[in-house]
Amino acid sequence: MIYEIKTCYAVKKFNKHELLKDLALNSIANDPTYGPYENITKTDWLVDSKYNRVYMSYLSDILLELKVAYLEMGYSNFNVVNYWFQQYENNSFHDWHIHNDCNFSNVYYLELPNSCVATEIKDSSNVVFTPNVKEGDILMLPAHIAHRSPVNKTGNRKTVIVFNTNVYI
Repeated sequence: MIYEIKTCYAVKKFNKHELLKDLALNSIANDPTYGPYENITKTDWLVDSKYNRVYMSYLSDILLELKVAYLEMGYSNFNVVNYWFQQYENNSFHDWHIHNDCNFSNVYYLELPNSCVATEIKDSSNVVFTPNVKEGDILMLPAHIAHRSPVNKTGNRKTVIVFNTNVYI
């Protein structure tokens, strides 16, 4: 027998977004290591995890924001399993997927040109919805929830940084 339980997601604003956005984007733009992957315009998903991702030196305070949000959800601590960025230009997308080997997937919207390209989530009844997020927000959702980045038809680039995390009580 299968029983349905409800789950939740959270949205947290990264308070230093305006201060650090251009620094992070410039470091991504100036690193020749990053390239395309599947239908994603540019990413560091395939780059060795030991590689120095300069953009993270600007965004380390985002971890403090995650800690506050997890505390609000009743978790005492967390650790980052991995992280990467993805950029979506015209007609690029990321199809339905989940994240394995972690509790939460966290999407930081470094650039979000329009809410129509925000992450879409599929609930247990296969109903698709888009959380109310804007540029500078962090979407925190259980890693087993199916989600995707829809086709970008805005003519403007979307950039996200994704953090997979495990939480502890």
